[in-house]
Amino acid sequence: MALISGLAKMVNSIPGIGLPEITETKTDWKSSLLSGREGNDPVTLHLGKMQDGNTLLISESDFSEKLAIKNVRELINSDSLTLGYPMYYIKEALGLKEIPLNTAYPLLYRSASVILEAERLHIQNAVLILHTSEPTKVVTNFYEDFADLLCSGHQLNYFHQSQQRSRVNFYFGLFNTNQNQIH
Repeated sequence: MALISGLAKMVNSIPGIGLPEITETKTDWKSSLLSGREGNDPVTLHLGKMQDGNTLLISESDFSEKLAIKNVRELINSDSLTLGYPMYYIKEALGLKEIPLNTAYPLLYRSASVILEAERLHIQNAVLILHTSEPTKVVTNFYEDFADLLCSGHQLNYFHQSQQRSRVNFYFGLFNTNQNQIH
């Protein structure tokens, strides 16, 4: 995970956000909103103030093949996923009408979780920062498919803004931790 000063610099590259002041950090945050199973992926959450005074919620987590990435179809076939409310909440949070079965479930629930947490805290801006030290073809393909659901780009080491209708402004990006390229 990024140091606080590095995190602020990363987020500063998002148009309109500016250099935020990080006011609180929660490590190993787990949300059972969408993934009630034990051992769901812990994330680091940061609360911050943007230069215009608005509040910002930033979520950082790792994304790699070591996490045994499953797509929605695999979870349905293994009966590991309750299709009712969790998928409904994911679609609602992300502003999606449908979710392709080949979409990586960890990317869906991480995104929806940070958006729902931002809503719960009455925060208008949410950022999902995904870190990878091994941007393999599998990792980048999953990320590209996910990003294409939300916007017209899927470049690595770059923040994208979701173009889907959501109740918060949602920004996301997959960053190679072996490079210092942030756009």
